[in-house]
Amino acid sequence: NLWKSNHKEGGGLVRFYSIHFFKLFHDLDLTKIQKVSVNKKHCKFILKDKKENTIFLNVKHALINQFHIRHNKNYFLKSPNPFMKTIKINNDPRISIIQKYVKDIFANFKINYSHEKKFIEFWKKIEMEG
Repeated sequence: NLWKSNHKEGGGLVRFYSIHFFKLFHDLDLTKIQKVSVNKKHCKFILKDKKENTIFLNVKHALINQFHIRHNKNYFLKSPNPFMKTIKINNDPRISIIQKYVKDIFANFKINYSHEKKFIEFWKKIEMEG
């Protein structure tokens, strides 16, 4: 019953768990939306790039606390769910990543933010289709 699982509070399977994948998909040019299926228990997406390579993303609430990445029946990663770890306030590993990201933004400052604007449009399409 946390905000992470509540769509109205900014969470949910798409907004909290899947958004990170969509940033990667956008950067890899996997932006052709073929199919979107979303409900409270799962979300499934089929995307393609300009060369018609296809990727399937299936995010679902599960009874076990596992995080899997697989291709067909082969698992590339099987680990405990990284989103369930408790983070100590004074030792948050995300801080250094955010600091690096902000430093990179200022080092490569672009006035028009065209790449970011394209991602925002892509994200709007994902949310509208779901």
